[in-house]
Amino acid sequence: MADSMIPPSQRRPNLISRDDPLFNRSEPPTISELDSVFRTRAVDLAARACKKAIAEWKGSVSQITHTVAATGTNAGSPGYDLLVNERLGIRPEAQRMLLSGIGCAGGLATIRTAATIANDATLRGRPACVLGFTCDVTSTNIRCDLKMISENPEEIRPSMALFSDASAAFIICNSLGLKVNKNAVYTVLDWENSVIPGTQSDENCLIDPLGKY
Repeated sequence: MADSMIPPSQRRPNLISRDDPLFNRSEPPTISELDSVFRTRAVDLAARACKKAIAEWKGSVSQITHTVAATGTNAGSPGYDLLVNERLGIRPEAQRMLLSGIGCAGGLATIRTAATIANDATLRGRPACVLGFTCDVTSTNIRCDLKMISENPEEIRPSMALFSDASAAFIICNSLGLKVNKNAVYTVLDWENSVIPGTQSDENCLIDPLGKY
């Protein structure tokens, strides 16, 4: 009841309406139904983010040599990145990579991986224009979260209050790729990665018949 009193402008944006029949029926949606939602609505969202990044870059889709994508809310195959690439009309021979199992680190991992690819292309004397994008849809896990809380009242499930459905995209070019288009906004100077020992349980996101928990 308290949530229903929050003005719509202050609610976190979701791809799924609160009154969507899929989430208000007696039986919760299955993992296959959630996968279908992601492969349609989430792909649409990611494609819009990519189109905005390409427009700001002022380059063309035909110049994209690689794509790097990440998500923590879908585990289907082929990955959703292939669907986004097809939606954008990216050349089939463009190299693609989908990062998985990295949770909230997906955004930074995508930037780091794209920068590594661009750097390697420079060493090989090749231009690189890498499209990176992430997309996560947490609203579809609400029935799974509620089920977990009902079975384990002591369980803390902050995702329903903390996260919204979102996508972001960027273009990273090496110096050879910038010869065609010089609209650089930022420069990636360096990058490192490490794992904090003893924190593996804090990053758990396991597949359940009703979603992910």
